Amino acid sequence: MSYLFYLGVSLILILVQTTILPYLFHFGIFYDLFVPFVLYLVIFRPAHESFVTVVLLGMAMDAFSAGPMGLYGAAYLCLFALGIWLKRYLHVGNRLLLPVIVTMGVVTQNLLLLIALVAFDLLYDLPRTALARMAYQVMLALLTGAPIMMAIRRAHKWWFRWWARFSSRQGSPRMSSS
Repeated sequence: MSYLFYLGVSLILILVQTTILPYLFHFGIFYDLFVPFVLYLVIFRPAHESFVTVVLLGMAMDAFSAGPMGLYGAAYLCLFALGIWLKRYLHVGNRLLLPVIVTMGVVTQNLLLLIALVAFDLLYDLPRTALARMAYQVMLALLTGAPIMMAIRRAHKWWFRWWARFSSRQGSPRMSSS
């Protein structure tokens, strides 16, 4: 039932990222909200469960985006691999490290975008304000990345409790008082 939760979170993040954030901030300035979600999956969920979700999420975002095909999928898989590697050496679930980890994820995604622009010889499309935008995204990631990740974690725990109550009500036959 975790996959239903991941689907719901993904849909909510897509809606927030495409309909609300562009009107609150100048377009393209807020970082990709799926970075904290992918890092949540890597840090707090089993790898086999996370990998499937990250691959499907990357495919969905590649389909929705106007960027080069495979860019989001590659970025999310790189974040997945880096997160798995980091889990071996750090206690990444530490609340003090979460803002740093999300910020590193945002920087990694921006660097992958720059690499894709160089590979496809599209550097002329890079706006002059790209470094300022990246700095702003890093600042926003430091401030909002960990709270977003912790909100997803709290919602996931709530989902598990709700699902346990729901399934126990559905599975137990009602006893009549005769």
